[in-house]
Amino acid sequence: MRKYITIAKDPSIKVSSHVTEVMSPSVIYLPIHETDDLLITKRKVYKGDSLFTNGENPYFSPISGFIEKIVKRENGFGEVETYLQIKNDFQENDYYRGVENTTMMITTDIKKKIKDFFGKSQASLKSSESLILNTIEDEPYVANTSFLLKFYGREIILMLDAIATTYKIPSIQIVLKETDRDSIESLEEILNIYPNITTTILKDYYLLGKSEFLKSFLNLKENQMIFSPDELIRSYYEIFKLRKIDFLYVTFTGDAISNPQVFKVKVGTPIKDILGEVKFLVSEYDLITNGLLMGSICDENLIIDSSIRVIYAMKKNKWKESPCISCGKCNEVCPMNCNPYRSVQTKGKYKSEKCISCGLCTYVCPSHLFIENYTKGR
Repeated sequence: MRKYITIAKDPSIKVSSHVTEVMSPSVIYLPIHETDDLLITKRKVYKGDSLFTNGENPYFSPISGFIEKIVKRENGFGEVETYLQIKNDFQENDYYRGVENTTMMITTDIKKKIKDFFGKSQASLKSSESLILNTIEDEPYVANTSFLLKFYGREIILMLDAIATTYKIPSIQIVLKETDRDSIESLEEILNIYPNITTTILKDYYLLGKSEFLKSFLNLKENQMIFSPDELIRSYYEIFKLRKIDFLYVTFTGDAISNPQVFKVKVGTPIKDILGEVKFLVSEYDLITNGLLMGSICDENLIIDSSIRVIYAMKKNKWKESPCISCGKCNEVCPMNCNPYRSVQTKGKYKSEKCISCGLCTYVCPSHLFIENYTKGR
């Protein structure tokens, strides 16, 4: 049986209260690999142009400008990657010639586009009894979803309803956590015109942002489809606005800065473009991407792509590992009942295949042991 844990919050780390737009980077970098197929035939590119494909997913330019070169550079994690470097002409020119669906009616044409867009999920959607919108952010202090619902809530709910209408799915459920008052307030007025949509307010338990944990917690059936707000806004842009979404929300917070905020940025923006907007409290700090529990330390070479949701700037950790004191806290919080304490005591000889690398055991350890090294037998 899985455990559901509430993470104690650090009062020195604040949640963002506003959005800062950094939508005009001078240069962007898009990762490209040797096996990718180039689709471009000229240096001039328009916003939305297909640039290259990995055989399945095409990559599009989020800006208009000129392709400068293919360059090798550090990726922010101590590795060298190959990138397509595009210089911004700041014109935001695009080739889109479609007409947006301004009436927002779920027409036959819209239904066809929905079926084309969700082609790989057709079977699951056809057999679904309900749709679930999971708005829960697992990582503490992250406000991306709150702002996405604040500024694009109507579009997200319209997309959700359009999917339900297309596949004749009778009910829609929106899941929110009780501490996310901003999202709850953003949706209250919108949902008045959608009688088929209900809301479920849950306690702030860690990992309910993951579909498998949410299904288990709510005892959901397999034929109930779960979507995230990010998935729905991407599909809305392609189906109703006839274009690719070209921006991301990224939370920047931590105990090393005084002005935590959410940035709206173009895909491929170097982190250096947003560091100038941040006020640091100390000269020495660690940058950590995507979570204090499951994240990775990065440096100022980081390129922001769709995998980056949050960046923490944390004061340099002065702690040192000390011997296990057999307090048992790691076992108390482990959501998968992996017995991490036993892994520590056997110095990694006891490994659990159930470990999901959630980071809770390390997060609560008073001896500051990196317990995952033991649970994985490293």
